[in-house]
Amino acid sequence: MKEWNWEENEKRGLDPNKLTLGSGKKANWICTKGHNWDADICHRVGRGSNCPYCANKKAWPGYNDLKSQRPDLMSEWDFDTNTIDPSTVVLQSNKRVNWICPKGHHYTKAIYLRVAGQGCIICSRGLATSFPEQCFFYYTKKVYPDAVNSYKAIFDNQMELDIFIPSINTGIEYDGIFWHDKKDKDVLAREERKYKICKEHNIRLFRIKEGDFKGFTDTSDRTWYIPRKCDNKLLNMYITEYLKFLIMGGARLPVVDIDKDKAEILEYKTLRLEDSLDYLYPEVAKEWHPTKNGKLTPDLFTPGSPEKVWWLCSKCGNEWRAPIANRSKGHGCNECANPVRMKTRKQNILAKRESIDKEICLLDWDYQLNEHGPEYYTNGSGEVVTWRCHVCGYRWETAICNRTRDYKNGCPFCSGKIIIRGFNDLLTVRPELELDWDYKSNKDIDPTKIGVGCHDSVSWVCHKCTYRWDAQVYNRANGKGCPCCSNRVVVAGINDLATTDPDIAADWHPTKNSLKPTEVTRGQSTIINWRCAICGNEWRDTLNHRSGGRGCRVCKKLKQ
Repeated sequence: MKEWNWEENEKRGLDPNKLTLGSGKKANWICTKGHNWDADICHRVGRGSNCPYCANKKAWPGYNDLKSQRPDLMSEWDFDTNTIDPSTVVLQSNKRVNWICPKGHHYTKAIYLRVAGQGCIICSRGLATSFPEQCFFYYTKKVYPDAVNSYKAIFDNQMELDIFIPSINTGIEYDGIFWHDKKDKDVLAREERKYKICKEHNIRLFRIKEGDFKGFTDTSDRTWYIPRKCDNKLLNMYITEYLKFLIMGGARLPVVDIDKDKAEILEYKTLRLEDSLDYLYPEVAKEWHPTKNGKLTPDLFTPGSPEKVWWLCSKCGNEWRAPIANRSKGHGCNECANPVRMKTRKQNILAKRESIDKEICLLDWDYQLNEHGPEYYTNGSGEVVTWRCHVCGYRWETAICNRTRDYKNGCPFCSGKIIIRGFNDLLTVRPELELDWDYKSNKDIDPTKIGVGCHDSVSWVCHKCTYRWDAQVYNRANGKGCPCCSNRVVVAGINDLATTDPDIAADWHPTKNSLKPTEVTRGQSTIINWRCAICGNEWRDTLNHRSGGRGCRVCKKLKQ
């Protein structure tokens, strides 16, 4: 009843002594900060709903509205086209409104994104390229110092090469998912025109494409495809593969380690100081961890960056890892937010000795990326955390309970659930199997997209005897070879007794056997009736004994 607005509700004829907890009547309420609002009595009691203004669900002018809280953005608010007042929306609103940047560009963006630091999309195209693209440029320049970004010399003002290497006359286009994920005729025509101009100037053109671009006609001399979501470990592998082809036995291959070189890579991105976290959110930037982020500094990132970095709380000294965008939105230190809850939770778990105790989970726990250690969680926790394989170093995310309940739910890279061409695909791990791969029958299956643990049955053609058969991939990878060459099947004219040992087949009894010499192999243990082609002696013996050198005993005695 502390929030019951007695004065307003009395005007409405509402007496709390005459109303039930489940009443559907709408009453007026006033919080401790003076905000008043209408809400059904049953909703306040049953759902526990609180002040919508304090919860930032509604805007209260001068308290949590966009106009009063971010006056710096009002110079870019398009008052002519927007039909809403900036004093009636909160900073977290997902409404898309119109903006005008300082350079006069008109664009549309959700309010919460603009608050987080995302600005004019037209200016951003000229300001920044994607991080993966800059990684490719950074390591290309390590091999070829003359490499340049945004090469326009041979094009008009509307076209450029993302990377150009004059010394080898080679251009590289990075088709990122955000700027190039369009499969219309205009984009295809533009790519074809760029490729044609490069050919006219004797420039080799390579493309690196994000995601699935099967709808595109190939418009380059070579194309590499990388996943849309690619962590630094995977990106290291793709860049290494790209550099191996680019160098072709020439310059020395550099060590590709994005985590180590990230600060230097980010310096290639032309970010204006006034767009940086350091400039726009100085209070947040003050909590940037001074040692755990290496060479990374807050002036290298925008407030809306998804990059996860380390923070050091200025109040309690807590260290934690969180995306920059979350900090810009107001998310702070977990310990300060609810120190009692965090402390009690840890004490209870440790007291009950229920913290994660599975050895493999402790080995794979990513102490660098997870905010807390494994002692904070139980074996049955559904919390999604980051793991780092202690064998190969691959990082992935999954719930703790998935790891503790199922021993098979381990590293997806080691188990072959994630296949990377050139690293753990079938033809890389077992290249000799390509000799037997039946490309004609397996036309819909790419051997570079499956691993050695694949249980699919595919077609094979023996490169020695040309025998065709179906077998599961993992059986072949484990050493199971051609059934004809290993004499597990009999193929007349290839491995039958009449073909491999015609002298032994000459002793085959013509009437006493149910099988023929063309239906058995020399290594079988089947007992066969024989009749010596020289002396006519008859006897019984196994095929493997005959092929091992044992013949007619009568003839042997006569020779002695």
